[in-house]
Amino acid sequence: MSIPNDTSPDADRVQVALLRQAGAAGRFRKMASLSHSVMLLSKRAVARRNPGLSSFEKAMAFVSLHYGAELERKVRQFLTARGQNERV
Repeated sequence: MSIPNDTSPDADRVQVALLRQAGAAGRFRKMASLSHSVMLLSKRAVARRNPGLSSFEKAMAFVSLHYGAELERKVRQFLTARGQNERV
C-alpha cells in the first residue's frame, strides 16, 4: 500500500536532505515548534467553539478532546483539590 503524497519527488528529496542536514537537534526543534503550533491552534479552536466557558473549562475541554474523559476527570480532580481550578 502506498502513502498518498502531494509533494513532487524533487521537492521530497530536498526536504529529506534539509532534514538530514539539520541533525538531531534541528529536527527536534522543528518537531517541538510544530507541536507547539498545533496545540495553540487546537486551544484556539476549543475556545472559539465554547465562548461561554471559563478558562478552566476550556482547558478541561482541551484535555478531554485530546487525552480522553478519564484523564480530564483526574486532572480536574487534581487541580480542584489544590484550588487551582480558576487559574488555568
